[in-house]
Amino acid sequence: MIMDKEFFSTANMVEMVSSELSFIIPTSSTLKSVKEAMSEIHASIYNPNNLEIHQDEPLFVMPVTIDIGELNMKGYAYYDQKREQQERKSFFKRLYGVVERLQSIQLRSWMCPAAVFKETAKKSARYINWTVEDNGFEVSLKKNAVSQRFYCRFKSHEIDNQ
Repeated sequence: MIMDKEFFSTANMVEMVSSELSFIIPTSSTLKSVKEAMSEIHASIYNPNNLEIHQDEPLFVMPVTIDIGELNMKGYAYYDQKREQQERKSFFKRLYGVVERLQSIQLRSWMCPAAVFKETAKKSARYINWTVEDNGFEVSLKKNAVSQRFYCRFKSHEIDNQ
């Protein structure tokens, strides 16, 4: 089973493991254990010993263990430079669009700037600093807005119950 990262949660992992399913799912950085594992991976993924060629493209792959709830999940993290570049391009195009929309808004006295910002920026809000000046938004982008994307593949037989 191949799933989107929105399905990555402790409850879903436990359910899939208990059902003995084999699955591929990108990790979500909302769990502390995932953030810690990604930090460790980031420092060593570029090791030449982790290099594989997949469909004539370089791919860095390494084993990873992540604690999710009471599960000790063993899988593989991979990093694809080409995919990262595509995701960065897409991300920055969307972010630029949000900034332009924010800058074009004329705030009225009855509008709540925080609510307007939240509704307009949605998921991009965490990457944008803003203030209100002259009935409009003054915005700037936060540095280091994009981090590398790592994906993990887990198989049910590779999971230890603690």
